Amino acid sequence: MATIQNLIDRARGVLNEATAKAWPDTDMVLLGFVAEGLQWMHGQKKAGLEGSQPPNDSPYWRQFFSGPTTLTVLVGTQEIALPADFDVLHSFVDPNTNERLAPYDLSEEHILKRGGRLGVQQGQGYYAFVPSDKVRFILWPGREGAAGVGSHTINIYYWKVMARFTAVGDTITVKDEHATPAINYAVAKGLARFRDSPAEFFEAANSALAGVL
Repeated sequence: MATIQNLIDRARGVLNEATAKAWPDTDMVLLGFVAEGLQWMHGQKKAGLEGSQPPNDSPYWRQFFSGPTTLTVLVGTQEIALPADFDVLHSFVDPNTNERLAPYDLSEEHILKRGGRLGVQQGQGYYAFVPSDKVRFILWPGREGAAGVGSHTINIYYWKVMARFTAVGDTITVKDEHATPAINYAVAKGLARFRDSPAEFFEAANSALAGVL
């Protein structure tokens, strides 16, 4: 467990500023740089996983991957609010069949409701995202010729929104391998204040992230 202050202090050490002068904590500049570096690193690493689940030995990634979170979905059409910390969908899974629900085009909904058979396994169905941070489900009531049930349990696996850091005392559980590129990013951005060319910053920042993406 590290505080953002710990990361800021490490960045300040690289900047050779043992006593705050150019980057005092009171103006929150280094806090912004470190937080931005964590966000950038987080986004780059998440994109690199390409839909895969995070490694089991990574406490950092596990805290940003939710699964399974249970939703109770009624047969037919229903809209459900997404979790407050929802960021990017990984999958909707019927735990009874271990099969994923498939996305559907909202323009096809009237066709599906009129006569399309959405699945032959109980709990199968389709989903689509709709405005207001909701997801819409259409579920088939059961096997053909069998009595359906009124609701189903659907497991949702998703990436959580990364915490927004607003104070130096905020805490984060992060391995050094994940913290170091964020610190290097903050250092590069801090040094960019005294450089004439923005390209120098991007070159330094990319070098800081090299080897961890």
